[in-house]
Amino acid sequence: MRIGELAKVVGLKTTTIRYYESKGLLPPTSRTPANYRTYGDEDAQRLQLIKRAKRAGLLLQEIKPCLARPD
Repeated sequence: MRIGELAKVVGLKTTTIRYYESKGLLPPTSRTPANYRTYGDEDAQRLQLIKRAKRAGLLLQEIKPCLARPD
C-alpha cells in the first residue's frame, strides 16, 4: 500500500510516517518504479505500536530501542 493508504489505516498523517521513517522507527521501505513508497501490514502494525507507546507517554527515543530487531 502507498503512504496515503497506510496513513488512513493507522490514523496518522503522511508527514508523521515520513518523520518516523527518517528517525529510524520504520525500516526503509521499497519503492515503485514511479518512486512511491510502498508499505505492508508489518509497517502498519509497527506504526500502531508506536502510537500506543506514545499514548502511554513514551518518547520516540525510548520507543526506538524496543523496535530494534536482534541481529
